[in-house]
Amino acid sequence: MDLEKFKVFLKQKFIIINYPSGCFGGFLGSVLQLSDDVVEPNAVEHVFDETGASHKNTMRSFTKFHNLNDLNAWVNLNYQDKLKYLYDNCLVKTIKDKRYIVLLMCCPNYNLDLIDFFDEDKIITIKPNTNHYDILENLIFFKVIGTETTNSFLEKFSKLKNYKSIIIEKHKQEVKRIIAKQSVKFFIDDVNYNQKHLYNFELFFDEITFIQMLQAVQKQLSIAIDYSKSINLYREFKKANEKYIEPYLATKLHV
Repeated sequence: MDLEKFKVFLKQKFIIINYPSGCFGGFLGSVLQLSDDVVEPNAVEHVFDETGASHKNTMRSFTKFHNLNDLNAWVNLNYQDKLKYLYDNCLVKTIKDKRYIVLLMCCPNYNLDLIDFFDEDKIITIKPNTNHYDILENLIFFKVIGTETTNSFLEKFSKLKNYKSIIIEKHKQEVKRIIAKQSVKFFIDDVNYNQKHLYNFELFFDEITFIQMLQAVQKQLSIAIDYSKSINLYREFKKANEKYIEPYLATKLHV
């Protein structure tokens, strides 16, 4: 496939879920992958891990095109080099049927750059608000920063702050909490969410509002949704994530 055909492939084949880390974008991707109109990765016995994250059945369609570190390098390239970067990092160039591929991204601040290459009407953006500082901090702390992949980030943090690695190791939990707070501040206070298809993070917290969101997503994407399977998966999701969601809902009741 040459670059011109690849440009068409990107516009026609990809559904992007762009969301701040921790905002349940992986779960929404798992739901969309239940559709007959979407490519489903290899099935797994348990979708959710011990933290409540649903990364086990995530389809990897690109290397180095998911988080801020990846995108910070990409956005500074010129158009042709951006396209070449996508081409070189794309792992799936042979989907010949009409199904879509779900691409998960944690860089909602770069949506305007993405629409040069992907269909804007196929980009879903999840947006938290100022009520979500505490729940999002816990989600990032336990789901994202608690993973092994964060160790390299901790090393970089120690070098940037001129801290010795032994101090970082001794106070790793405190450092992770600082990183979580900084991440939340960035995603809530600093990102411009002036995008076409926005969905409030809080819609995930209740089955009824989630179904309403799914109906809106279905209308946006023009794909079939298996509501029976989706509701069953939502109930698994709610059980796996109740330790984060229920304290937030309880706080709202007492306001």
